[in-house]
Amino acid sequence: MSRIALIARFDGDAQVLEESFRAAATKYSQDLAAPQPTSALLMRNKEGIVVVMTWPEGSGIKPFQAFFRGSLEELGLPHPRVEHFRADAITWGALSKE
Repeated sequence: MSRIALIARFDGDAQVLEESFRAAATKYSQDLAAPQPTSALLMRNKEGIVVVMTWPEGSGIKPFQAFFRGSLEELGLPHPRVEHFRADAITWGALSKE
């Protein structure tokens, strides 16, 4: 199944950024009408955090993007660098399958 991936990179204190992003995810997940990501990774390093989320293709990530843009300042998150990709294999087993 093909998916759409959103990758967001935030620079700053990783612990503070993680707490803020988790608060944003909690707030977004309360909107049951909005398409929810089917998988997510939150990764930390000394420069900040990177979040990777995937949605089934066709479900639309625009509601998340609109929510997120409107919540950055409120949640104390800096503007991230964002990339979008099509994702086909989202597990190692699926990727390594012949």
